[in-house]
Amino acid sequence: MLLFGAATEMAFRLKLLANIKYSSKGLLRLRPPIDTIIELRGECMKSVFDRKSAIKGLVISSVCGLLLGGCMHAPQTRSGQQEVAPGYSPYKVASPGPTYGVRIEDKEDAIPLEIQAAVEVAKISSKPVRVSDTVVPLRKGGHSRADIFYVTPYGEPLVKKWENYFLGRGKRHMDRYLDRLPRYEALMKGILKEEGVPEELIYIALIESGFNSVAKSHASAVGYWQFIQGTGKAYGLKQNWLVDERRDPIMSTRAAAGYFKALYQAFGSWHLAMSSYNAGEHRVLRAIMGNMTREFWELHEKKQLPRETRDYVPKFIAAAKIASNPRKYGFSHIEGQAPFSFEEIKTTKGISLSKFAKNTGVSVSEIKRLNPIFKTDYAPIYRGATTTIRVPVGKKNVALAALPSSYSTQKYVASNGRSYHRVRRGDNLSVIAKRYGTSVSTLKRLNGLSSRSIIRPGRKIKLPGSAVASKARSRKVRKTTAKLLSGKSYRVRSGDNLWTISKKFGVSVRNMKKWNNLYSSKIKVGQVLKVNKEGGSTRNPATYYVKRGDNLTTIARRHSVALSNLMRLNGLTRRSKIMVGKKLRIPR
Repeated sequence: MLLFGAATEMAFRLKLLANIKYSSKGLLRLRPPIDTIIELRGECMKSVFDRKSAIKGLVISSVCGLLLGGCMHAPQTRSGQQEVAPGYSPYKVASPGPTYGVRIEDKEDAIPLEIQAAVEVAKISSKPVRVSDTVVPLRKGGHSRADIFYVTPYGEPLVKKWENYFLGRGKRHMDRYLDRLPRYEALMKGILKEEGVPEELIYIALIESGFNSVAKSHASAVGYWQFIQGTGKAYGLKQNWLVDERRDPIMSTRAAAGYFKALYQAFGSWHLAMSSYNAGEHRVLRAIMGNMTREFWELHEKKQLPRETRDYVPKFIAAAKIASNPRKYGFSHIEGQAPFSFEEIKTTKGISLSKFAKNTGVSVSEIKRLNPIFKTDYAPIYRGATTTIRVPVGKKNVALAALPSSYSTQKYVASNGRSYHRVRRGDNLSVIAKRYGTSVSTLKRLNGLSSRSIIRPGRKIKLPGSAVASKARSRKVRKTTAKLLSGKSYRVRSGDNLWTISKKFGVSVRNMKKWNNLYSSKIKVGQVLKVNKEGGSTRNPATYYVKRGDNLTTIARRHSVALSNLMRLNGLTRRSKIMVGKKLRIPR
């Protein structure tokens, strides 16, 4: 049977090659329609499994095994890059084929044709087609509720289990979700309808994040729709140190609609589209191909999908039933937040959100709630573009007048990335927070940690913006520098180690060990350490204010000092960011 299966596959691919169209330049241009692919697959299955044609099938299999390796791809250039005709995209549907209500023309909204073809091939089964296998076409601006909320007798207890959860142990979560729902319901449903996908998909955001813009999963998925970094970028959501558009209710909803549209185009079922949204389209495709069915509930019963994905659709249906009629399920006490409403202004310069809020007469929390994409106090401006700032309704004129006095001069010249700390042996959140002048709660929030989380050596811990950390460090340094630099010895305190002490005094760990006859880095609280060579003196370092275009290397060269000494004296690393106007101490 294995040989027959291989023969079927190779024969199918050979026939597929014969049906590929080429451009005038001889390059791979158009692949045959999906219905043609299905017809070719059927012919190959019949011919190979016919005993009289078995030998012929094996011969085809052998020939294809030698020739097919590079045939299915476009010719390669000498540089190894794939040469394709202008305008060709492997993600674009090149011919009409069967349509399930949505035509995909753009690369951003498409699923690779190979996945679409494989899903269509999976429809060929010896089993009779059930009513549930028939896809109800999606009308523009509408949808079939029967497809989204279709449940088999097998699935009814699973949905009921999640209903009981939301009415029992998870009721406090549902209370919170339903309270936030009115704030985003009209906005998100309007976008989903405009994009031609079911409005009921809004309840995906409910079970994914509870309509929390800063929600973050263990897989680093962020925002209302819980996009991971790669998928977010694929659908046009900008992510960097200062901005994360996955946290924006409008941008992320439009991206989610595009992703669901592409998944439905590929799989022809909203249940499978939701499963793919959770587990990935390739994971669902393998389950379809392995079981020759597109019925979600059958794949669930056979446990062909991950447990979280098997629970995903029943959980969605249960949440949608409750959220669409909360009074029926005993949630009549929910008042709901006010709808998300705002006015917009545009700025051509970066602004400080705290200054802007003060000048506008609006609280900082309200400005940040309307503009969740900004991760710091700084709203940046990018080359050749303007930045949109949302303000409460009725505040547009006041905000425009306050804009000039809210401009910020913060420029990150040393690095455009977030600062990190790599955990070392003996580190804990308290030590790290103290070292960088921040709080344990801030580190927990940035890294999605809880009180029970364990950090292991080698892990990278995200640090808050350099403006916050530098301000806290410089404030601490001002209080202690005069006292520390005037003496020759230092009494070890709780949380100290040789590295932190050497930073405070602008000396190296190696010299600290030498002056104190230490053979290891172990020190005890209360121990008195020499921080200066006997007979020597510690001179106060010079100061320098960072100018536009500066970085640590150029500053070190300008003052003829070692870069390592400059960084150590100022508590910086190679990834640290310095801003215009920052005060640096220059070793002498």
